[in-house]
Amino acid sequence: MAKSHMGAVVKYCGHNGSFIADIWEVGNTNVVHASRPVSMENLDRPALECTHHLYDFPKPGFWKPHHGIFVVPAKQVTEL
Repeated sequence: MAKSHMGAVVKYCGHNGSFIADIWEVGNTNVVHASRPVSMENLDRPALECTHHLYDFPKPGFWKPHHGIFVVPAKQVTEL
């Protein structure tokens, strides 16, 4: 679980790419709101020095990468 954090550098799943986002802890979930849409084409590569890691397993949760919004169970966002 990640505590709320503004300006986090988030590693995208297991990819060698990252993006900037704000993270909120809401109940037993983490809401990750990227500063831009997230796609394989526009990740920062190689991954910057990341503060957090976002996972899509075991449950993908609510993913709208084209809007830069991810809502996942809290255990799927870890602080690095």
